Amino acid sequence: MNVLSQHSVLTVSQQAEPLQIITGLETETRYRIVGKSGEPILFAYEESGFMSRQFLAGRRPTMINVIDRDGTQVLKQPV
Repeated sequence: MNVLSQHSVLTVSQQAEPLQIITGLETETRYRIVGKSGEPILFAYEESGFMSRQFLAGRRPTMINVIDRDGTQVLKQPV
């Protein structure tokens, strides 16, 4: 991930999902990765099954996808 080597400071923040806030149901998590000045560098999102999110919570099998600002996938990693 060459884009990361260009930045000395990165901040990762989880994006709030309205459905999760309203209902309490676990939704697929999304993250925003920004540089020192606050500009978005990358975005990450989770792929997981509905039932595993509800019943396995943090122990669920998850795939994390990382995309750049153009929407090009730069990483797909099981967690």
